[in-house]
Amino acid sequence: MPLPRKSYRMINKRKQFQKGSPSRDLFKRKHKNGSNDFYASDLDLVLVSKSPPGIVAFIDYKTYPKDVVTFSEVLTYNALSCIAPIYLIYGDDDAEGPFSVYLYKTGNWLPEPPKVEKDRILHLVDWPDLLSWEGKLRDDYVKSTKVP
Repeated sequence: MPLPRKSYRMINKRKQFQKGSPSRDLFKRKHKNGSNDFYASDLDLVLVSKSPPGIVAFIDYKTYPKDVVTFSEVLTYNALSCIAPIYLIYGDDDAEGPFSVYLYKTGNWLPEPPKVEKDRILHLVDWPDLLSWEGKLRDDYVKSTKVP
């Protein structure tokens, strides 16, 4: 049975103020500089649920208009889309918003640039709006997941 949730605020304040890991960033940079033939992709967030356990959604953030979906991201999204929904969030101000949320449907990695099918589902004004939407995603996940 899922635990009741009163708020989606972070309980652990230490986590709230963490920044990206310098060692992880160095690892990625070294990998990127290692070979032009070693392709990779990463996601910005994997939303998980503790109870019931599982993946709620995958989120990739893009700065509008300069970030485009790459072929390696299309390969990744296509592989992960059978596990959980993939949302592309576009914004031009990371700190304040607004944000446009797209639900990824499918993509073809072969053309350059890759062809991506996505539906714009929301326009979020600011971070409180975005966190409220995330809370709804989590609530929907809990309601739709059967616990053995």
